[in-house]
Amino acid sequence: MTDSASKVIKTIENTYNIKDGKERAYYSLLKYQLQFRQNYINKNIHVEDSLINYSILYYSNNEDTRNLALSYYLKGRTSKNKEAIRYLKKSEFIANKTNNNSLKMRICGAISTINVDNEDYKTALTYGLKSIEYGKKVNDNETLIQFMLNLSSIYNNVGKYDSAVFFANKCIDYLDKVPPTQKASIYINVAAAIIRSDTIKAKEYALKSLEIRKSNNAYQILAKLARDRKDYAQSETYLEEALKYSPSVDWEAFILYELAQTKEHMGKYKEANIISKKVIELRDSVEHIHARDSIKEIQLAAELDNKKQSEMKAKDDYTAIIVVVLTTIIAITIAAYAIKRRKHKKSMDVIENMEKNMENMEKDIKTMEKHVDNAEKQMDKYRHNIKKLEEKNKEKEKEINAAGKETRKQLAKLKKETEKAKQKETELYQKGFDIYNKVKNGTKMQGWDNEKMKSIVTFYTTINTDFKKQTEQAYTGLTEYQYTILIMKDMGLNNKQIADALGTNDNAIRTMISRIKKRPKEQSQQNKE
Repeated sequence: MTDSASKVIKTIENTYNIKDGKERAYYSLLKYQLQFRQNYINKNIHVEDSLINYSILYYSNNEDTRNLALSYYLKGRTSKNKEAIRYLKKSEFIANKTNNNSLKMRICGAISTINVDNEDYKTALTYGLKSIEYGKKVNDNETLIQFMLNLSSIYNNVGKYDSAVFFANKCIDYLDKVPPTQKASIYINVAAAIIRSDTIKAKEYALKSLEIRKSNNAYQILAKLARDRKDYAQSETYLEEALKYSPSVDWEAFILYELAQTKEHMGKYKEANIISKKVIELRDSVEHIHARDSIKEIQLAAELDNKKQSEMKAKDDYTAIIVVVLTTIIAITIAAYAIKRRKHKKSMDVIENMEKNMENMEKDIKTMEKHVDNAEKQMDKYRHNIKKLEEKNKEKEKEINAAGKETRKQLAKLKKETEKAKQKETELYQKGFDIYNKVKNGTKMQGWDNEKMKSIVTFYTTINTDFKKQTEQAYTGLTEYQYTILIMKDMGLNNKQIADALGTNDNAIRTMISRIKKRPKEQSQQNKE
């Protein structure tokens, strides 16, 4: 309860002189955590870095794994992605030494969310499942639901729709136990998960979500349902509303792409073309942002650094063992020698006993020398092991540096290739748009070549992803010519119209369509095998 917590913090500040050290570290941690939670309500609240930096410094020098892990977690949650992943990975490694499942759940959930933002769904799924595993062990329904919704969204992105539905539906049972804003998220995620299997329920949940909170997601779901029932005007209205609530460049590109498709269905080709160009520009921007903010290299470096730290700790443990062994041997030997001396003093009057004691002392000294020799051998062995560890650490450092250099090189190469491919794709798209409109208007065209056919294929599969998906599921190994014929079929042209457009006769078109239908995807794959 942030209001109550805020009052208590102010009372402490006005009443007590907080001492440096343990008191200030814990006070700083609590105040920073309070500001972090208030930041969800009011984004203008300033979260003071100096508070959490003090806590991190203190807990790093004083053994308190729980508070150190929490400090790094909060620092990560209030940082941008690249810095955030560094702090969250540190928090993860430290929290693994504790039994605090609540904190582990939050750390894994936060790492999963950042990987979703970077479209690394494999890593996001791994940490998403971990967050649920830890969440089942604690009594925190609100946070558990948040991560189940995140997991449902990840499964949707990787095409595992049954799993997406499973985790989304589990959240429905908690509707009476969560605040209204979280109810809106539950309704949206369940609607997105069941949109393929239960359109009526999907629409109902999307509308319920809008009653609580306006969001682009809900409007996009309603637009998709309207588009599926060919109510393109309604779909257009919903998508224009969705744009008002777009939270990022990624979402804006996605919404505009759907809007271009809708306007294409409505026959508004000029508007669709303008929007499509905007989509291409936004996608280039998104790819640049993702390449710039990539966290893969940072996560790899964090894993390697943690391994290195573990090996260094092992080396320190070896050294500690050596010191303990030597100290114990010397202490035992000196104690034995002192006891013998006391006995010797007591028997000064007995020469024979003194000589025997002296002989025993000499034996003890020889034994001590033998122990020292063994200890020195053991020292040599440990020194050898330490040297090997140091060599391995140097190799690991080289691997990290090489991995970073190679990653940057690959990113630069990828960026260059992407820009070149995008330029070519834009040219093909524009040319395909012109050809498409001529075909649509019944204009006869001469000199069809692969470039023209590739252009109309590029344009049409961009504006009609459902057609592209269905065609790729049904066939493989299509030529540009065959693909062009299927596109014209999908546009509603008959064989005669297709033949006129391509400058051939309808018998040739009929024969080619017959050949295409005889080569479904399964048969084509068998022929290849």
